[in-house]
Amino acid sequence: MILLNINTEASISLNTYIINSINIFKYTPTELHKYVMDKCHANPLISIEDHHRLPAHTYDGDGFLDEITTHFNCTLTSGERQVMDAIIASLSPKGFLDTAPQELASMTGASIKQVRHLIGLLQAYDSKGAGSAGAIDFIEFQLKAEGTYDEQLFSAFKNHLPEISSGNLNFLKKLDINEDIFLDYMENRIKTCRLSPLDGEASIEIVPEGFIRLDRGILTISIDDYLTESITHEPIYLSEGDTGFSEKLKSYRDEYLELVSMLNARKIYMLKILNIICDVQKEYLSGRCDYLKPLDQTMLAESTNLSPATVSRLVSGKYISTPRGMLPIQTLLSRRCYKGYSVSHVKHIIRNIEDHQKLPDNKISMMLNELGIKLSRRTVNKYKNQMLEKAQN
Repeated sequence: MILLNINTEASISLNTYIINSINIFKYTPTELHKYVMDKCHANPLISIEDHHRLPAHTYDGDGFLDEITTHFNCTLTSGERQVMDAIIASLSPKGFLDTAPQELASMTGASIKQVRHLIGLLQAYDSKGAGSAGAIDFIEFQLKAEGTYDEQLFSAFKNHLPEISSGNLNFLKKLDINEDIFLDYMENRIKTCRLSPLDGEASIEIVPEGFIRLDRGILTISIDDYLTESITHEPIYLSEGDTGFSEKLKSYRDEYLELVSMLNARKIYMLKILNIICDVQKEYLSGRCDYLKPLDQTMLAESTNLSPATVSRLVSGKYISTPRGMLPIQTLLSRRCYKGYSVSHVKHIIRNIEDHQKLPDNKISMMLNELGIKLSRRTVNKYKNQMLEKAQN
């Protein structure tokens, strides 16, 4: 387990740590960096060596990430904003959605209908198409936005990419499509579309909360605490004199101690959460199995003695670098499905049933029952649809 050493120089209790830190728990590393820099600039007795490792273009050159965050903070309800935050956090550097809508719905507790609606709002913002599932989906978005979308011609393009790339257009005869019309549509419509919503300076770079590394079979956790290490307080000592000025100096010092305490608290609780995740999901993270064990935010709250709201703030929209790549922390959670089985485990079993896509749901339900997993036909159907949707995205 991780030993937690809390700085008590300012006689700040653990409860005060929680109260002071509650607002910054939800910050991503980039947002946290901006917050700390603003605090340091506002306090004349705090200095910081800003040799941080965050790329200068984490907030993109044309302000797109700032724009959409500000826009949706002003136009959405608090519940919708939380879902939109998860969607934005799931964008790739090119603006594509890296997490399937169904998975986002599961992560945020929203309905799939609401998630799709919010993705549509993100795509429509400034007509950029951010949040498209991939290049083909983005091309379709552009054609529809321009009013040049032809369902028959685009479907022929979308469903026959291997043949088109090899120069084989024989499929057009079966579809009763004129070759000249198709080639004209390809040349003057499809090929004029951009391939990604964001490029160049308009990119989003994900900064992880920390790193989970596999070293000789052992998982280790590290969080770069450069902010706390870089902040220093420059005291001014007065022998006698202005009591009011002394109080002002004391307030500056208290602000410094509070800021450091907030950063320490955030790191402490993030480490506690990551430690539990590593303990439970070590087989998955080390590549020894392809499914997650039961662990959700409620279980994390119970294991860490943190409130469910605090856990939600700490994991929502956050990324962690793992042996399996850069992952949203929430994708390392899977709720309990039946007895000791997680949803992830059950989906893994279904996925490995031969021809599971073609088998009736009640047949799969019976096969699972033989393994001691009692699931209704409706639940099996839901899981199959989620798996299919994820594969398509």
